[in-house]
Amino acid sequence: MSIFVQIASYRDPQLIPTIDDLMGKAKYPDLLTVAICRQYNPADGFDNLDHYRNDQRFKIIDVDYTQSKGVCWARNCIQQLYAGEDYTLQIDSHSRFAQHWDEEMIAMICGLQNKGYAKPVLTGYPASYDPVNDQVLDINTPPLQMVITHFSREGIPMCKSETIPGWHIFTAPLPARFYSAGFCFTLGSFCTDVQHDPEIYFIGEEISIAVRAFTHGYDLFHPHKMLLWHQYTRLDAAKHWNDDISWQRKNRMSFKKTRMLLGIEPGGETLIGKYALGANRSIAEYEMYAGISFSKSGVQNDTLSKVFPLPNYTKPKDKEWYAGLLKYHELEIAIDSKMLSPINNIVFTVLDSYDSAIYTKKIDKEGFMKNNDAQSIIIKTWFFTGHHPVTWVAQLISETNESIKTIKGRILFDEKKNNLPNCNL
Repeated sequence: MSIFVQIASYRDPQLIPTIDDLMGKAKYPDLLTVAICRQYNPADGFDNLDHYRNDQRFKIIDVDYTQSKGVCWARNCIQQLYAGEDYTLQIDSHSRFAQHWDEEMIAMICGLQNKGYAKPVLTGYPASYDPVNDQVLDINTPPLQMVITHFSREGIPMCKSETIPGWHIFTAPLPARFYSAGFCFTLGSFCTDVQHDPEIYFIGEEISIAVRAFTHGYDLFHPHKMLLWHQYTRLDAAKHWNDDISWQRKNRMSFKKTRMLLGIEPGGETLIGKYALGANRSIAEYEMYAGISFSKSGVQNDTLSKVFPLPNYTKPKDKEWYAGLLKYHELEIAIDSKMLSPINNIVFTVLDSYDSAIYTKKIDKEGFMKNNDAQSIIIKTWFFTGHHPVTWVAQLISETNESIKTIKGRILFDEKKNNLPNCNL
């Protein structure tokens, strides 16, 4: 069974170690086609691929980094090289693999197909590894699920990974709401059905692919065992947005297109062609399945509680569904620095119209001192609630755990942005 491997690399010193681990851990390395978009700086030297150029298993696109248009553009370039392979694996260029990863992933896909899922997708955020210290990967690393944390200011859902509860009892992949661009294994047809939109810059890539895949009839799953690791701590690594002076323009265009695709702003009907939604299922059906509303910046309680979604759940959205949405809010407050010297922590509470607490957060000294400047500190927080936030209360707590002062204020809710304006203390 042939596999089309997609690797977009941007000036990455981990590219060659990733390739070597990919090939060395595969059970059937001769059945791999490895397509790489190498965005390089000639002065770097660490990502020279001459060693692989005479290997017929490799297809290499060399792009001077000054000519790159971003990661989704690079992924799109790679997908033009797809030649009908049975499966495809998309990874980042700083990854590590479990032994016989190819056999394991194919077995999971075949198992899901035997259960009636014609086009399953394995995806999720891989576990973390450090290329310096993690020379031996732990095959017993718990598998992870993607969970929503908040919405960006543009209304795009943002996710993090958490351990799958009770993971050791599962023997098959679990339904997923979201898609990870750093790990995707599925049928090769995905390369043509759900090609990456080259105009999506970065944020928005994963949710747009999740929705487009779902509407093209693909079903998302998290593997029940860890098969891939990813280097997340890359503080010194080159980033496209640091090299491209026009990245902000690309980013703004990307946000607008993503918002149109998700129905957050009008114009989605003008998005036609290969980068549009599919015809197998609607975006409303995705929202029902995932328990999320893009236009309302809200989620269902099951989504926030990390309950696995029900496959093929397509019940129409109704008043009850909308009434059950927990809407996302952001709050930012500024506190005079002169008030902070005797303070150990701040207990921040949001109240509804009945003076009932709908959100409480304790912020310790380390947390609020990070944002300190000469005049004030800024505390930012966010939360989901089914109630209308009306009042905020900040209780200043001393080193001896005594309440020094309690400050209250009214919240003016911005219905258009689904967030709360700055509050100055």
